[in-house]
Amino acid sequence: MTWYKSCPRCRAGDVTENRDSYGHYVLCVQCGYYLTDPEIAWLRHGLSLRDRTAPGRQIGIAARVPARR
Repeated sequence: MTWYKSCPRCRAGDVTENRDSYGHYVLCVQCGYYLTDPEIAWLRHGLSLRDRTAPGRQIGIAARVPARR
């Protein structure tokens, strides 16, 4: 199976599911990034990897930093 523009690393790459003697894997055709198991689960459930946040990353943290004077 192929997902277009779904690579979490380069954000523009197409990822494709493959299989070899070691098992299944999902690989970005453009940058060569191998997706992790949680990232593969996101793709298979139809969720966009670009919309998720990285583990430990908070959205909007810059808004909580006080401005310098």
